[in-house]
Amino acid sequence: MRYSTLPEVRAMLVLFFLLGLNASVLGSSETEELPNAITLHEAVARALANNPSINAARIDVDIEQARGESAALPTPFRLDAEVENFGGTDSVSGFDSAETTLQVSKVLELGNKQQYRADLGDAKVSLAQIESAVRELELTAEVSRQYADLLRIQSQVDLIAESVEISDRTLQIVQRRVAIGRASEAEQSSAAVALLRTKLIGQRLQYVMAGARVNLSTLWGSTTPDFTYVAGDIESLPPLPVYEELKARLSGNPELRRIASNSRVLDARRELAQSRRRPDIELSAGVRHLAATDDMAMVVSLSMPFGSSRRADSFVSTADMEIAKLPLTRNQRQLSVQAALFSFYQTLLSKHSELNTLRDEIIPEAERAVQFYERGFELGSKTLLELTAAQERLLTLRSEALDAATSYHLTLIELESLLGSTRPGGALQ
Repeated sequence: MRYSTLPEVRAMLVLFFLLGLNASVLGSSETEELPNAITLHEAVARALANNPSINAARIDVDIEQARGESAALPTPFRLDAEVENFGGTDSVSGFDSAETTLQVSKVLELGNKQQYRADLGDAKVSLAQIESAVRELELTAEVSRQYADLLRIQSQVDLIAESVEISDRTLQIVQRRVAIGRASEAEQSSAAVALLRTKLIGQRLQYVMAGARVNLSTLWGSTTPDFTYVAGDIESLPPLPVYEELKARLSGNPELRRIASNSRVLDARRELAQSRRRPDIELSAGVRHLAATDDMAMVVSLSMPFGSSRRADSFVSTADMEIAKLPLTRNQRQLSVQAALFSFYQTLLSKHSELNTLRDEIIPEAERAVQFYERGFELGSKTLLELTAAQERLLTLRSEALDAATSYHLTLIELESLLGSTRPGGALQ
C-alpha cells in the first residue's frame, strides 16, 4: 500500500475523520478505542462459522442423512386384530358366536428395494454436502470481494491524504508568493478551495468505508464491526497464473461438481424405479378364536398386487429422460466455464499490463511534471492553473492504477471461484 511522504498529515486526517463520525456511522458505540485490523483469513473463518445460510446448508445435510436413514429401514411388522360375528340378531346378538383374529403382517419387498432406497439416500446426502460446500465457496468469494473493496477504499484514503499534502504545499507556495506580491489573493483563495475540497472528499470516503465495513461484517451475522481496517495491500499483484494450469482445474467448477453429484442421484432413482417392476408380497399369519366352539385356528394370508411392471414404466421412463438430459447440461456448463475462464484470463492480462505501464512509465513522468510545474510556479514561470492541472493529472493516474489493481484482484477472485478454489482471495493476504 502506498503511504504518504508526510505520515503526520495522513494520520491527523484519518484521526480527524474517525473522531468526527458518530458511533452509528462507524458501526461501534466506542469510538475512543484504538483502530484495529482484521485479516482475510479471520474474516473468512468468521463468515464460515456464523453465516446463517452456511449453517442452514449444513442442517440440510443432516436432514438428508435423517431421511436416508429412515428410507433405508426395512418394512415394518404390523399387528392386526379383528372381531366379527357379534352384536347382530338372534344367535349372533352377543359374543357367543364371535370370532376373534389376531395376526402379524409384513410386506416382503422384492427386487432389492431396500438397498436401492439406501443408495438413493446416500446419493442425496452427497448432493447436499456438495451444495453445502458450494455455498461455502460462494461465501468465501463474497468475503474476498468485500475485503478487496475495503482495501480499495483504504488506498483511496491514502491517495486523498497525498492530495491533501500536495494541495497544502501548493497553498503555502501561493501564500509566499502573495506575501512578496507575485500572486493575487484570488489565486490564494483558489488554492485554499482546492485544499478544502480535497478534505471534503476524504471525509466522504470515511463514510463510504464505514458502510463497507458493515457490508463485510454482515457476512458473519454482525452489523457492528469490531475492526477498523482490513490488513493487506490491494496494489500488490501476485504473479500471473499459467493459463494451461488453470484449464487443468476446470473439473473443480462447483456447478460441474453439482452436476456430477446429481448424476449419482438420478442413477440411484432409476434403479429404485426399476425395482418397482417386481411386486411386493404382503404376508400375514396369526390365530383365530371361535367363541361358539371355544376352538383356536391358524390364519395365513398372502397378498400381491397386479400391474406393478406397467406402473413402474413411467418412473423408469422419467428417470431415463433425466439421465439422458444430464450430459447436455454438463456439456453446456463446460463450454460456459471454458469461455468464462478465457475471458477472466484476458482481463488479468489486460489489467496486469495496464498497471505495469502506469507504474513504470506514465506515473513517473507525471511526478516529474508536477515537480517541474511546482518549481516553475514558485519562480513565476508557470501559472497556478498549469500547476493544479499537472497535480490533478498525477492523482488521476494514481487512481487509475488503483482501479487497475483492484480489477485484477477481483477478476482473480472470480477466476478462482470459477475453478472451485477454497481461497479465492488468497492474494490479498
